[in-house]
Amino acid sequence: MGDAIQKMLGLDLEYGRIITGRLDATNLIRMLREIGGLYFEEPDFHTLWTICDKIDILREDRNLIVHGTWGRSDDSSAPMALSLRIKGDPNEIISETFPRERMNAIISNILSLKWDLIRLVKLDVPPSRPPEQPPST
Repeated sequence: MGDAIQKMLGLDLEYGRIITGRLDATNLIRMLREIGGLYFEEPDFHTLWTICDKIDILREDRNLIVHGTWGRSDDSSAPMALSLRIKGDPNEIISETFPRERMNAIISNILSLKWDLIRLVKLDVPPSRPPEQPPST
């Protein structure tokens, strides 16, 4: 997201990172939408908006995966993440299971959105970089 913002603003990497380097995903998404409104015309702006919506949904899963406390319930072998940080009652512990299929789908969706954004903004990708693949099940 930071690279896309830098490209749309016409900034070199070292200058762009000063602006985007310390922003969290919520602010990067907001900035992408605002700059995209100036940078793109329809239908590309609509495409960017859709990509940002999907990134925002995955952001919630990512935060639970990264910041959650991990374990397994007694009745399931699927890994489970617990959190007090999710929106809602601050006294309630939220948990979600993350079986292999769900984790692979999240990884696949993240990679797909990354490449959608790269293609839309026409970011340069080094040719020596191997294509990314989600782990096989």
